[in-house]
Amino acid sequence: MSSIAGGLTSATAQTASTDRPATQALASDSVVDQIGVDIHLSFFNTPYNKFDALVRPALAELGVRHVRDGALTAGNSGALNTYYKRLSALAADGIKSSLVTFDATTPAYLTDLAKLDDVYNQAGRAVEFFEGANEPNLKKNPEWANIGRERQRELYQAAHGNPDLAGVAVIGPSPWGPSAQQLGDISANVDFGNWHIYSGGQYPEATGKGSLGDYQAQARGLYSGKPVVATEAGYHSAMNVPAPKHRPTPENIIARYLPRLMLWDLKNGIVRTYVYELIDSFNKGDTDPESNFGLIRYDGTRRPAFAAIKNLIGIFSDSGAVPHPQSLDWSQSSKDDAIQSMLFQRSDGSFLLALWLGVPAWDPDQRTEIPSRTVSTDLTLPATISKATAVEFTDEGMVTSHDAVIEGHRLSLTVKDTLTVIRLQ
Repeated sequence: MSSIAGGLTSATAQTASTDRPATQALASDSVVDQIGVDIHLSFFNTPYNKFDALVRPALAELGVRHVRDGALTAGNSGALNTYYKRLSALAADGIKSSLVTFDATTPAYLTDLAKLDDVYNQAGRAVEFFEGANEPNLKKNPEWANIGRERQRELYQAAHGNPDLAGVAVIGPSPWGPSAQQLGDISANVDFGNWHIYSGGQYPEATGKGSLGDYQAQARGLYSGKPVVATEAGYHSAMNVPAPKHRPTPENIIARYLPRLMLWDLKNGIVRTYVYELIDSFNKGDTDPESNFGLIRYDGTRRPAFAAIKNLIGIFSDSGAVPHPQSLDWSQSSKDDAIQSMLFQRSDGSFLLALWLGVPAWDPDQRTEIPSRTVSTDLTLPATISKATAVEFTDEGMVTSHDAVIEGHRLSLTVKDTLTVIRLQ
């Protein structure tokens, strides 16, 4: 867990200032460690049952190192055996798991906390987190808050009272909406807070209701002083879902927003963000949100967002260690406060400068695209930087790359609402 905590501390030091004298970089690989994806390996009547043909190769292609599923102890022994064989296979691939425990609000799936050690071992000993109940206040049990407080105390004690689970952290439950505050402050029984970030079509950097800042403020009521993991976050593309249900976002805009969301969450102290979800769990058409969240469609074809996350991971992945990232003295000429930036360093010493406009591309109320705008700016770079390569994301999730010209320590570029990453050497 030290790498997670370290990433949190470093990320919050970065700001959006345009006239700073120097910026402390983060390790490039911290972006990869930021990203997880939700899966459902026990959904045997869905595409998740195509584990060897679809799920496992898709995760390998995506490059993600973290998944989220369930700590299952109830049910058919054969099904449980199949489920844990799948998690163990992912562990062998280097993928670690966060596992949701189930409380009395979902009695059919109630997790036996006495079996956490068995769960850990059966999952290939690659469990990073045991998590409290998933959205327990939506289960229509009036006692959910009382159940949740006691259950979280029991989970925390069960996990941290077992020496074999010393490397596993405990995440709190993920209540949703205003009623979540009924749970009260349970920070004493968590290592990390938990929140689900669904903006309903808003852009990642939005403010106000439904924004990251709004969710963080709500989470502080439950997890005072504790860092937060976003165990679910994302957008759905069910474009004909009737109002006022969860508002949709077109696939091309989701591909534009998701890389920004990952960086924005990292920049604002979210420890990890799990994209919901890998594959559509249902196939009920374009009026059903739950049939349209996946990076992969129900038929196994990839959405543009899959390519976007894959390319984000590919750009920032770094097999070497960067224990002490350096700072870089750079500035940019524009005073447009929509410009967002983050600086990273690779183990070979080069820097990656991520730039984008934190502006909306979609009006979720009117369900119309907003014309893109751009900002021209000049980067001023230190004399130690002599080469620059710009990598630009597209709405198809793909990337284009070209050399960027540095003249007199200046680099001119156009910043867009799609992510641009500039490699500086």
